[in-house]
Amino acid sequence: MTDRPLAKFEDGRLWLDVGGVYEKSSKFAVIMKREVMLSLRIPDADRKARECQEALKQFAAMEEAK
Repeated sequence: MTDRPLAKFEDGRLWLDVGGVYEKSSKFAVIMKREVMLSLRIPDADRKARECQEALKQFAAMEEAK
């Protein structure tokens, strides 16, 4: 497994790691990815779900600041 976050909030956007490359993403896609990670029994699934949650928290803080 890599140390790259599965999801991140940067430059006012949400991003998902898709095959080693970050692509712009929607809030819905990050929420769904978090839910998938919570349901999987693979190494680092909890960490990846937390990364999604952290990106969503940062996104929500930016939305509130508007």
